[in-house]
Amino acid sequence: MTETKMKSEVADFYNGQAVFITGATGFLGKVLLEKLLRSCPGIESIYILIRAKKNKNVLERTDQLFMDQIYKKLEKSTMSKVMPINGDVSLPGLGISETDRATLTEKVSVVFHSAATVRFVDPLKHTLITNLRGTNEVINLCKEMKHLKSFLYVSTAFSHCVHREIDEIVYDMPMSPEHLLNCCEWMTDDQMEFMAPHITGDWPNPYAFSKALAENLVKKRCENMPAAIFRPSIVVSAAQEPLPGWNDNLNGPTGIIAGITMGIIRTMNADKDLNADFVPVDYVVNSMIASAWDVGTNKLPLQVFNYTSGGRNQLTWGRFREFLLRVGFAAPPVKALWYFCFFIFKSTRMHNIAVYILHFLPAILFDMVATLFGKKRRLFKLYQKIDQQTRPPTYFALRQWEFKDDNVLSTIERMTPDDRKTFRCDIADLDWATYMGDYYLGMRQYVLKDDPSTVPEALKRYKKLHFMHRALQVVMLLGFLGITLKMFTLATSTFSSFSSTPEL
Repeated sequence: MTETKMKSEVADFYNGQAVFITGATGFLGKVLLEKLLRSCPGIESIYILIRAKKNKNVLERTDQLFMDQIYKKLEKSTMSKVMPINGDVSLPGLGISETDRATLTEKVSVVFHSAATVRFVDPLKHTLITNLRGTNEVINLCKEMKHLKSFLYVSTAFSHCVHREIDEIVYDMPMSPEHLLNCCEWMTDDQMEFMAPHITGDWPNPYAFSKALAENLVKKRCENMPAAIFRPSIVVSAAQEPLPGWNDNLNGPTGIIAGITMGIIRTMNADKDLNADFVPVDYVVNSMIASAWDVGTNKLPLQVFNYTSGGRNQLTWGRFREFLLRVGFAAPPVKALWYFCFFIFKSTRMHNIAVYILHFLPAILFDMVATLFGKKRRLFKLYQKIDQQTRPPTYFALRQWEFKDDNVLSTIERMTPDDRKTFRCDIADLDWATYMGDYYLGMRQYVLKDDPSTVPEALKRYKKLHFMHRALQVVMLLGFLGITLKMFTLATSTFSSFSSTPEL
């Protein structure tokens, strides 16, 4: 069954077309694949780049992909349109065989390149090979395609985060992407990592830097192609499709939310008055599909689409905390380790103090108790890992950017009323209060695997954790008062002894 029988200019654009997707097994790619299959029934075929793993070939991995519950609404005949292509964006030529390459160049007319390594802490060379060289290889493939109508490169709104005002243009880089591609060929991993601070310059991490370079590569090499750069901000769980609140990983804010409600993360370094700039994955995917349609039908020079929320529908980190407190207390995780206790500090110094008091100090105490009972010490190492993962995103939580989104708005204006419903992408329509509730409950259900039926059990457990939390606070307060009293008594005694000493 198709999603709708309404007239759709966007869906019509994809009729009879063959689509090629990189990153189809990722969070964004899964939703893109599902939406194309469900809402663009006239698509002839969708080729997905997928790499074999040690224990699974590409066919087995594709079968595993379709086991996800987001594809349950699709008929088998619809899913049969998906053709896996064995390859890897980190390999020369994408690791595609000559036969598969010939098929793609002969049949494909629409390309979505979303594959990337998104980890801020990955080594620079690995990031450049995947995000920069991989993009170069996709462009090479696109240039060979005989019927290319639209090529959409998925970047990030923070690719040029060294600028505070970010227009829908590609900014020049201090070094050329070709130079960095050449460096990747001869520099060792260690050499490039040693040079990383000098290479990345003002960019806060290799990911944003690599995306900015890749954009410059697209600008240089796709001048005469129907191409566009799509820049979403912080992509988070689905608002409505394919399932409200759906997510499949703990990346970004989702991992932070899980850590907070599990009672593990208790402090965050952010400015409560600045934009969080979240964009739900289904809104992002809908805008990507519409942008590719716009590129293929409008036939304008290379366009850039800044898809963000801060300028049209603001969500601050302070409101984020308020919403999270509301929904987190109503339906805590069934396996929560401690009571919900969460603070946001704008001051990095105050945050660091809170990290030691609320994270590392309790971890040391609990690990000492674990040692006494003959168990492994795990909590301190866990907090070291959490601290390593949560520090890099702080750069974005303490700053705010002004994004221009004229091209996004222009595309929405071109869409028919029916298409605006089928491919909902106007972020101004999103109600954050409702969304944050769905976001949290979706994280609880799909990521933490807590069935909704476990809420009563979780609330009973949370009452016990609340009692333990308050008891610990009382013990710590009494201990602090006891130490303070002893210090005061000692100081008074010393002062009295000094005062009573007879003068010589």
